[in-house]
Amino acid sequence: MANTNKPFGFSPWRMLDGSPWNQQTNVYYIPSTDTARYFIGDPVKSAAIMDANGVPGVTLAGGTDTVRGVIVGIYPVNPGPSTSLVGTSLALEQTAILTASGKTQDYYVLVADGPDTIFKVQMDNGTNTGSAALNTIGNKNCSFTQNTATSGAQSNAVVSAATVATTNTLNVKLMGLINDPVTNIGVSGTGTTGQYSVWSCMFNAHELGGLTAGV
Repeated sequence: MANTNKPFGFSPWRMLDGSPWNQQTNVYYIPSTDTARYFIGDPVKSAAIMDANGVPGVTLAGGTDTVRGVIVGIYPVNPGPSTSLVGTSLALEQTAILTASGKTQDYYVLVADGPDTIFKVQMDNGTNTGSAALNTIGNKNCSFTQNTATSGAQSNAVVSAATVATTNTLNVKLMGLINDPVTNIGVSGTGTTGQYSVWSCMFNAHELGGLTAGV
């Protein structure tokens, strides 16, 4: 029996100090002119744009980009302060942002942007026919593949097995397999990853993690 190939993007799991994820996020802006699709679990990076109220913009991150954070929620409008005494109606069932052909307005996303957040993420099969020895992957870095989804609610982003290396500029740091026999079927005690294994990781190249350039 093998793991299911069912990517879900990057899902916040816990903090680097071992405490549970604190569920704190910041709001970012995506203009209606942006032509990318966005799903929960997608990594994003800063964009050189703000809305009229000064909310900073983000855009979809590529697999080797320095990351700002991961989308964990989507608002159809800015939920911030308003001059109106009537609260803005928020469609909380919003789970994706479509391409320009279906994007008729600006959007606002909740981003888990803490550089010390550890995420769960699926590894692709890469060049391995089924599994790879853990001693060739443990405590190394890699990049991710942004397989843009076309429907559904979750990202198709996965970390790339073929890119695992010691290179310090790779943007994802592997922190170990998720120790869960349901998530990682047949992995425990075998010394191998198992196909489509689920890892804990954090972003090795993070915009808020050190000295990085602006956009």
